[in-house]
Amino acid sequence: MLKATNSETFSIKEYEYEELKTHRMLFIHDILSPEITILHNKEHQIFQIGNPKFNFQFIRILGLVTDINEDTLWIDDSTGCISVKLPINGLYSNKLNIIHSGCQLEVLGCLKEIHNKSINKIERYIEGKSFNIKNDPIYEILRSLEIIKLYKENYFSGIHKPKKVTSIMLEDEDDVNDIKLSTYPGQVNPKKRKLEEEKEENNDSDNYSDFDNSIYDFEDITNIESSFRESENQIFELLKKYPNGLSFDSIHKKLNIPNEDLNQSLQNLQASSKIYINQNKYFIL
Repeated sequence: MLKATNSETFSIKEYEYEELKTHRMLFIHDILSPEITILHNKEHQIFQIGNPKFNFQFIRILGLVTDINEDTLWIDDSTGCISVKLPINGLYSNKLNIIHSGCQLEVLGCLKEIHNKSINKIERYIEGKSFNIKNDPIYEILRSLEIIKLYKENYFSGIHKPKKVTSIMLEDEDDVNDIKLSTYPGQVNPKKRKLEEEKEENNDSDNYSDFDNSIYDFEDITNIESSFRESENQIFELLKKYPNGLSFDSIHKKLNIPNEDLNQSLQNLQASSKIYINQNKYFIL
């Protein structure tokens, strides 16, 4: 059950009206969280969340439509599910029929909280103002990343900010060797590393330092594949001479192929349907 942590009566300062116009992008789980403080004045329900705390009224969510009942639909963003009431006679009323269960919907609206007396429960819902169907599956992933970025850099910046920040102004370039920085979350190794200046040569040798190694790696792979192909050909030709098939041990003795290579070659031949294994565990063509 939702339970607001505070229900103060307050007056909105003039400059705060502009802030309240912003549609905040939040996960539904957090929209329904009891940690959200609800503030009341004569005209508005104002919600408060974040670190440092900020006030908001309007939200912007994206999720899948899970159910529709006349002018109310339910949206799930994988963190929670919330109901959205769309105005039947509103600007977008003629487009309501294009919404269907399973579609990905973005909704802009105003967050509301009511006390449902019939079940004695506080409920929150969104009073929708506008919506848009999103057909791009990548959009949902990008939205989640965008919200996480907002949480870290804006909404909850008080939690994620570095514990210690060192600001240094250098008067001399040589002073850089004397700097010791404390960073978050990692720590700088206190041991100093000597930096040696090397003259840069006007050649591109460094850009191709790994080229030879990459060629060798490619050649190794090619040699391995050639070895398997050769083993497979030997096995195939051997089984031609034995219509009733041969066991693994018999093939190993006759061809003297290492067990691992033989096992891999037999698997390759079976995968390509060139050979089969019968009930006696004999390999046959």
